[in-house]
Amino acid sequence: TAYNMPYVMKMTGEVDPEKLKEAFQAMINRHEIFRTAFITVDGEPVQKVLENVEADFEYAASNETDETIAEGYYRAFDLSSPPLARIKLVNKGEYHLFLMDTHHIISDGMSENVFISELTAFYNGEELAPLTHQYKDYSEWMRTRDLSSQAEYWKNQFNDEIPVLDMPFDYARPQIQSHAGSVVSAAMNEQLSAEINRLSEKTGATVYMIFMAALMVTLSKYSRQEDIVIGSPISGRTHKDTESMLGMFVNTLAVRGYPEGKKTFDEFLKEIREICLNAYENQEYPFEELVEAVEVHRDLSRNPLFDVLLTLQNNEIETINLSNVNVEDVDSEPKTISKFDMSYTVSPVGEKYEIFLEFCTSLFTKETAKRILSNYLEVLKYAAANSQAKLDDIEMLTENEKTLILGAFNDTDADYPRNKTVVDLFEEQANRTPDNTAVVFEDTSLTYVQLNAQADRLAGKLIAEGVKPGDYVAMYIERSLEMIIGIYGIIKAGGVYVPINTMYPAAFMCR
Repeated sequence: TAYNMPYVMKMTGEVDPEKLKEAFQAMINRHEIFRTAFITVDGEPVQKVLENVEADFEYAASNETDETIAEGYYRAFDLSSPPLARIKLVNKGEYHLFLMDTHHIISDGMSENVFISELTAFYNGEELAPLTHQYKDYSEWMRTRDLSSQAEYWKNQFNDEIPVLDMPFDYARPQIQSHAGSVVSAAMNEQLSAEINRLSEKTGATVYMIFMAALMVTLSKYSRQEDIVIGSPISGRTHKDTESMLGMFVNTLAVRGYPEGKKTFDEFLKEIREICLNAYENQEYPFEELVEAVEVHRDLSRNPLFDVLLTLQNNEIETINLSNVNVEDVDSEPKTISKFDMSYTVSPVGEKYEIFLEFCTSLFTKETAKRILSNYLEVLKYAAANSQAKLDDIEMLTENEKTLILGAFNDTDADYPRNKTVVDLFEEQANRTPDNTAVVFEDTSLTYVQLNAQADRLAGKLIAEGVKPGDYVAMYIERSLEMIIGIYGIIKAGGVYVPINTMYPAAFMCR
């Protein structure tokens, strides 16, 4: 069900179930994609268009809640058994619940709009002009295209080592990619939305490019990486004849950027603008072929090439307009599917933008997702107001986070005996808990009694070598248990320890 496309509406008024079923059947008869089976022949996937397919339409009455009805309705499709779309109309007494579910292999966002528009027309008794082309015509046309230059472009984008985003997770990544998900959202205020629009006008970059650049900066700050790949869906309807077709036309672009800290946001945005424009010019090369063509390490726990998706929602959503029926959308999807670690969707709402973050709940808690989204908003806010700032200087912490870090997290004041030395305090601890672990390094450790005994031996040797209170004792040593023994032993001997970086050149050490 990861690629199911559910749709729920509440219908109030005189809904005619028989007319709705007939309208759905008319859509199946009109569009071959509804009558298409996806099967395998000699190891290759093919489309098989059937002549007649009966509409999967169900009408029932129920007293159950809308959520319970929806949970029982969504289920997997058999791709070899069309139609890969189903409708259920449930009479709830005061209103009807309309549920539609379609598999993504036969539909995309624009297809949904076409479907709703034509279903409405058939229900209302209108006639539609015959179709001149079907989805299989588009498929065959694409198979004859010479996309070698586009293939070359994309291969060049990924001809070196492909980065793997190293985000801090709340949970260990499952061995098999999880699609369990949830959503958090945030609405941008009008001021920030206006600043983003002004930055777009000033730089010649689209709003989408600004959101892309800012997201790369955010991910770079979280991962400390300066080579980031973000996926982005694109319509794929490059030919005019495809505008009224139903089918899956969307391709995915893997946008690769280099948010290096020394660049200003303006400079980086200019790079992203060029990268995006080149990607648009080469948008027809199928993403799945790119994955096969480049040296990408296939990992069952994650998506190939990228783990984060960014979408700018700029299609107007069509609504069903049935005669004598009032229709309103219902947000009753039983559970959210997360196809990627994180999917950002930016939607214009009036004069403002709203951002939805769909995240994998097997990797992030809801609190973490909210924090990541708020940090993204802070990057957008800072970059829009200070586009000449270096990426290193762009702040992503919220005021609450700054208060926590500077206040609560660093409130380390603690009372301690002023008449005792560090050595006195440590030995008291060693006497209280001699067998407790005092220090750990990699897979080795020392208890308090062991650390104290070894420090005593070192202190005795240093005193024998002539170390007096206040003498400086240099320590040339890598991080290790022995480093801690050395520091404590020098203090016990009365000396002052002077750590020397082992990476310093030999000439520096001799001075």
